[in-house]
Amino acid sequence: LVREVPQPELFRAALAEGRGLVVPTAHFGGWDIGARFLCDLGRPVNLVVAPEPNPTTRQFMHSLRTRFGFNIIYSGGSIFAALPVRAALRRNEVVGMQIDPWGPSPGAREIDFFGRAAPFQTGPFVIARVARAPLIPVFTVRTGLRRYQMRIAGRFDPRTAADVAAAFEATVRFYERLVRER
Repeated sequence: LVREVPQPELFRAALAEGRGLVVPTAHFGGWDIGARFLCDLGRPVNLVVAPEPNPTTRQFMHSLRTRFGFNIIYSGGSIFAALPVRAALRRNEVVGMQIDPWGPSPGAREIDFFGRAAPFQTGPFVIARVARAPLIPVFTVRTGLRRYQMRIAGRFDPRTAADVAAAFEATVRFYERLVRER
């Protein structure tokens, strides 16, 4: 398995600041392969996922994800769901979060995506602002047999609501260009 990571120093520099790192991504390409690269950064990696409704599926997916060394943080409808994410960032860990919900959900904002309104999660951008953590959106694409490349939307340091909106918009536009390209 070959993983191409342009600008690995971008991730290392963000983590060197000691505030953790928020990595938004989407259910696109090999997002799980990209998450495996994050483990190579020498910091624990936490994936924020929705709990599977089926207990057998939940157990299977949990064992599959943790097999590669990821910590799992289950999201939920409670206002306390963000506390484990904040704690991970305070420990200078990586937190990966999906931005593409599978239907309407709290924290989603509709934005034009290929000419139609589509809901995307703002949670990663808001938590980065609240925690004052750097944010680096990443999407992993397959470039060949067992070959993947991470595509990086840039680095953002949201401090205001306007910064959150700008990072969110830039990430969705980057994702849209990537989907169009692939």
